[in-house]
Amino acid sequence: MDEQKKKPVLEDFCIPRAYAKSAIFPLWQSSSRTSTSYTNEQITNLLKDPYASYKKLRDVSNWLFANSPSYGNIVDYLSHLLSFDYVVYPAEVKKNKTTIKDRFQEAAKLIRDASVKEIYPEMLKRTIVNGSTYWYDLGDKTNTIYVEIDSSICQLAMVDDDNIWRFYIDLAMIKADQYYEMPEEIRNAYNDWVDGGRKKNKEEREIEGTKIAIQNNLYLVGKRGFCLTSHIEKMRNDYPLLAPLFKDFNTHEENKTYLNDTLKAEVIKIVHLKVPVDENGVPLMDKDIIQAYHDSAKEHLPANVAPMTNPFEVSGISLDKSQSNQTNLVEHSQTVISNDSGISTTVFSTETTNGLSYSTAKDVAKMLPYYYYFTNIANYKIKAQKMQVKFLPHSFHQRLDQHKTYAADLPLGGSRMLWVATSGLEIYDAMKVLEFEQEINIDELLPVKASAAQMSGDETGRPQKEEAEKADSTIKTEQA
Repeated sequence: MDEQKKKPVLEDFCIPRAYAKSAIFPLWQSSSRTSTSYTNEQITNLLKDPYASYKKLRDVSNWLFANSPSYGNIVDYLSHLLSFDYVVYPAEVKKNKTTIKDRFQEAAKLIRDASVKEIYPEMLKRTIVNGSTYWYDLGDKTNTIYVEIDSSICQLAMVDDDNIWRFYIDLAMIKADQYYEMPEEIRNAYNDWVDGGRKKNKEEREIEGTKIAIQNNLYLVGKRGFCLTSHIEKMRNDYPLLAPLFKDFNTHEENKTYLNDTLKAEVIKIVHLKVPVDENGVPLMDKDIIQAYHDSAKEHLPANVAPMTNPFEVSGISLDKSQSNQTNLVEHSQTVISNDSGISTTVFSTETTNGLSYSTAKDVAKMLPYYYYFTNIANYKIKAQKMQVKFLPHSFHQRLDQHKTYAADLPLGGSRMLWVATSGLEIYDAMKVLEFEQEINIDELLPVKASAAQMSGDETGRPQKEEAEKADSTIKTEQA
């Protein structure tokens, strides 16, 4: 049998439980993202009923993400705008200190190991592009693995008691090459469905304690599976968040292509080779010689430059204005994208930062509702520890200012957790660093000099240096 046609065995394709034991954060994607381009007229028709046209709009979105830098920049900007800084706290403070501390440490470690600051923005990116994404958590105590299930075979099912958006997977649509990459739970469900006769008719089944009539080929994925949607609406399938802008991005790419490919080819430079003539206008060179000069010039001139050989007087006409107008058209289409998206051109500008702070704050407000998904996912992960997560409502651009604000609040009784959360460290890592510093008595190894404001009594002025730290000139002055 041909090696390429040999049926893959389970061991070749199953997702290993020990896949990620380092600091990497794999997102396992089990389907291709091929796409094709669409005309503006086609996009207009699709947007007449976007929920009904979600599959084709996803196709447009994936094509633009792969081919339009402007679209990719905006998707990256929005998905990585939120800092995902967080604090961990108990659901209720009624246990003794030791119990709460142990639970806190365990919960903080679980959130740290889940790599929320790295993985969640990438999940959000895929959701913005695809409209709906369907995930399965294969993580354990040592691994962080999220599988993205092919959205074409999934649909939103329900929002459960833990506010996790659960989904159905259509077992009848699982292809042979997808089966081996599915999580074990889904493979087992597929096998049971096949053994049961591959039924597709509706039957009354009990789903999460409720009896409903549902097709036999739809399987409700367990609580390790969850769904994200770009519009946060309870629809079976969602369409890409930026779909109303697809025509703008399409037009921008068309204008760029026209400028780069068409206009450059049409603007041809002409070199005039004037043939000398006598007072009667008769050429002073034979036709064969003139032709030889013309052919030589034509052979050696660069592309888009043509020779013109004749005895006439000619005047040059510059066509740069036409090229300038076309350049303005590209800039205009970029401005349209900025205006329609509501994202300031300052965000991607390398020339000015005027209004950047206000612009990013406004964009953060647009993205904050997505914390709803990720807060519920993280809280379910530490539910057994009876702890909760709160993501802080600021962006990377605002993190330093927030850190300074929380530092200023400390003498007034402000939260140290908020100050640590905006330092860039994970809560669990910061706690372990502090424990280590106390263990080695870092204050003795690296003593902190008191400032003038911290000194009292007779010890006024700046802190005194030890004798060994003083400069020779200082010692001479003191001894004088």
